[in-house]
Amino acid sequence: MSSIFKRIRSYNKLFGINRLGLRALFNQRVSIHETAVIGPDIMCYPNGRIQIGMAVKLFGRSILVGDDIPESFLEIGEGTKINYLFYVNYSGGCRIGKNCAVATGVSIITSSLDYEDAQLFSSAPNVNSSVIIEDNVWIGTGVTILPGVRIASGIIVGANSLVNQNLMSAGIYAGIPAIKIKDL
Repeated sequence: MSSIFKRIRSYNKLFGINRLGLRALFNQRVSIHETAVIGPDIMCYPNGRIQIGMAVKLFGRSILVGDDIPESFLEIGEGTKINYLFYVNYSGGCRIGKNCAVATGVSIITSSLDYEDAQLFSSAPNVNSSVIIEDNVWIGTGVTILPGVRIASGIIVGANSLVNQNLMSAGIYAGIPAIKIKDL
């Protein structure tokens, strides 16, 4: 058996990888800690740098999309749990801290179109802006996080909220747009 097939079998055994894809498994810019658990049916377009930390759990049916540009990166800190149906466009860069909990159906967007100067939608240039989620953050089901947002440590974001600005003081945030509803 060739060494590449042995390597695929060892990744499947270690991480439970079903459809992560050969490009992601063997791309030098992808780093998955040996204790990370990656669920089945992950669609990964790893054109940027991906780093998945120790004891991370990334459950299945998620989509990870990046661009082949220097600012395109996805970093997931140790002990973070990300549930099913997670979508991240990390073209502008996305860092999720340590010991975070990300519920089902969360979307993180780091790229948008600059439509103000474009006369036609198709000619609008991409604008990338990173999303930073610090340590010990809990993100509820169905939350959407838009480009350029920073979420400070210890924050809880309620289900189906839209985060379009920085959340910097500890508390519970919810709504469209997300506002502070309770201090912690």
